[in-house]
Amino acid sequence: AGAATPQAGLMIELDAIAAVALGGTPLTGGYGSVVKTIIGALTLTIVRNGLTIAGVPPSWSQVALGILLIAAIAISLNRSKVDVVK
Repeated sequence: AGAATPQAGLMIELDAIAAVALGGTPLTGGYGSVVKTIIGALTLTIVRNGLTIAGVPPSWSQVALGILLIAAIAISLNRSKVDVVK
C-alpha cells in the first residue's frame, strides 16, 4: 500500500509533448513559457475530459489528441516561417 508501480505514468510522454506544443513552444527550438505550457496542458485536459463525457472510446480520444498535436505543430511551423520572412 502506498508503493509506486513501474507502470505509473506509462505512455504519458505524448501528453507532455502535446501540452508543450499546444502552449505554443516551437518544437523546432526556441523559447517557451511555463504559463503557456500550463494553458496547453489545461486545454488538453479539457478536450480529453470532454471526449470522455461524450462517450468517445479511449482509442478515438488518442486519435483526437494526435490530430490536435499535428495541428499545433503545423501552426507552429507556419508561424516560424512568417517570422523568418519578416
